[in-house]
Amino acid sequence: MGLKKYLILSFIFIIIPVAIYFIANQMRNDHDQNMIVLKFGHNMPIDTPIHESVVKFKEFIENASRGQLKVEIIPNQQLGTDVEMTEMLTNGKLAFTLPPTSKITLLAPKLELLDIPYLFSDRQSLYHAIDDTFGEYLYEDLRKLEIEPLGLWESGYKHYTCNKKVTQPNDFTGLRLWTMDSSVLRSQAIALNAFPSSADHHELFNYIKNDKVDCLEDSLTSLFTQNLYKVQNHLTLSKHGFVAQLLLTSQNVLDSLTPRQRKIVYEAAKSAGTYQREQVEKNEQIYIDLINKTPVQVHTLDENENLNFLKKFSPVYYENREDLKKYTSYLNP
Repeated sequence: MGLKKYLILSFIFIIIPVAIYFIANQMRNDHDQNMIVLKFGHNMPIDTPIHESVVKFKEFIENASRGQLKVEIIPNQQLGTDVEMTEMLTNGKLAFTLPPTSKITLLAPKLELLDIPYLFSDRQSLYHAIDDTFGEYLYEDLRKLEIEPLGLWESGYKHYTCNKKVTQPNDFTGLRLWTMDSSVLRSQAIALNAFPSSADHHELFNYIKNDKVDCLEDSLTSLFTQNLYKVQNHLTLSKHGFVAQLLLTSQNVLDSLTPRQRKIVYEAAKSAGTYQREQVEKNEQIYIDLINKTPVQVHTLDENENLNFLKKFSPVYYENREDLKKYTSYLNP
């Protein structure tokens, strides 16, 4: 083999692979530099329909963007309370969060309307209202703060758990009733002649265990996954409301994305939201079945018992009559 031919072959088998390696490495570096990391903080444990749906949201965005967008999930209130995470959203430290509407009513007072008991006859009525003009009305305050709602999710129907059996409004007289911190929920407790009580949700187990509260209202998801049913003897299945949660981002985040990337985010929110709504309804029955296997005594309110509670809550409806009368076509007849 001549020297010239040898040098050519050496170039092919040594120089070219090295060049390809450096080119590929540079392409990976360019890709990493162009990748946008979007942090998503939420308050639920990883073994809940909410977290599972957040993972679906993440997967949709990352797959559709072909790696240009990466979603980093920080669950279980690791970054702080829902209020704190919403503040992080407004100052650019978070791209997404998912607070219960009851916890951000200081930012958006109209969201308190969703706390009114027996407001919707079923969850489909809730979705119809919130996905239409009623939802647009509720979101006005958030958008003034440049917070963009991407969709309503939910932890499920609210029920009562107590350290005694409750089947009628008078059973709550004099009891300390924990609710999320909104004026409508405080009015609801007062209408039952109960004393409204509040604590951070992640402290609630010890709050009950140390006899600082007699009853609480919450979704089956929270009651089961946070072991709250283990420190209360009675569960009253009332379906008197929903724990509604809003998937939020900021206008600054949306403005930082390309039109195609923004479209991906909205499509991911719609897809994951549909999935979440299906999962939460399916899991409610699973949680009931599991709780039925424990010492907890479960009572389901019948039609007349529910009607007694509805009548008792008439002051709550009266306090909010001006807002409600604009949207009567959506609400429980």
